[in-house]
Amino acid sequence: MSKLAGSTLFSFCLFLLFGALALEAMTFSRLAKFFPLYITVAGAILCLIYTIILLRTLVKKEGLPEELKKLQFTKPLKYLSWLLGYVVLVYIVGFLVATGLFLAAFLYLESKFSVVKTAISISIVLVCLILFSDVMNLYWPKSLLG
Repeated sequence: MSKLAGSTLFSFCLFLLFGALALEAMTFSRLAKFFPLYITVAGAILCLIYTIILLRTLVKKEGLPEELKKLQFTKPLKYLSWLLGYVVLVYIVGFLVATGLFLAAFLYLESKFSVVKTAISISIVLVCLILFSDVMNLYWPKSLLG
């Protein structure tokens, strides 16, 4: 599968994910649904636009039937499983801990960062999140574990 075909399939999967999350955000209370709904709708629209652009580029290339035969669902699902794993981690251990664990696993295993670069990246992200939550007076999702 070419990089273009894989990107097309992955962006379509992200469009479906944003659409499902937008539907879930509709079930929130009136005031609680504004931010998640707007973000997911914007994400769905941008993913749809990007998917259409990629599809048009893919159609313009020669050998489209061969590309369609080679489409694999495993590569995009690999990254979607990373995202789903992150969501499950947030549900189980809480937002800040899940963010640290997810970044550690993703940056070290998937991005092949060294341990030092991974630790520096995690530190920067967590410090920024903590500062942002203090300035904006935000409360991150709690965990199942308490």
